[in-house]
Amino acid sequence: MNMRTQFLVAFLGSLFVIICSMVAIFWMLLFAINGQASSPVQLYKSVTQQKQITYDEQEALVTFRKIAKENPDDLLKPSIQHSIDNYEMKGLNIVIRKQGDILYHSPDLVVKSLLVHVPKFDTDNIYTQGTIENKGSFFAI
Repeated sequence: MNMRTQFLVAFLGSLFVIICSMVAIFWMLLFAINGQASSPVQLYKSVTQQKQITYDEQEALVTFRKIAKENPDDLLKPSIQHSIDNYEMKGLNIVIRKQGDILYHSPDLVVKSLLVHVPKFDTDNIYTQGTIENKGSFFAI
């Protein structure tokens, strides 16, 4: 082996050892913080799905689900837009969809991302819950 090949093998070997060490240190820190060895799936769930819902979020969910259950077309009336604006001033993002179409979304959200990440529409279950990603942020639904 010539000198270049030896250098390349030594460099790549050192790089591999450094990366493995960093991953091991990261997982040991997670173990120290959580008290258990978390898989990436468990870590994702704990970060995104176990978020406590705020009072304003709960109030908006109850208000809009009631309207959606009684008469869904009322969600698009101008009188409801005032309520939506009030919730958006409190920092909430609102999405109104009818089947597969997004009829309204808060200005901070991206429609293409919503269409990809929102769960499938189910007319029998308007109480869909979960987490969606939009512009790098996670939102509870």
